[in-house]
Amino acid sequence: MKRKPAEKYIEKAKLLTNEELAKVFARMRIDLHIRMDSRKVSSFEAAAVQLEIEADQVNEWRMKWARPPLSVEKAENIST
Repeated sequence: MKRKPAEKYIEKAKLLTNEELAKVFARMRIDLHIRMDSRKVSSFEAAAVQLEIEADQVNEWRMKWARPPLSVEKAENIST
């Protein structure tokens, strides 16, 4: 993985408390843990990458659920 975090996520990671940072590390992918442990990236960079991944996943989820499921659309067409 050669992903560099965006600067805004590095800033967000630096603003996290130790407890919040620990929670981010608990959710972190194993490859980020390995890179952090081998000192290829700093803990803030690893946390920033994780925050960015999570933000991307939330955006994908929102886009997916922005339109009603197909079964709801069919039920509405039948009732009209």
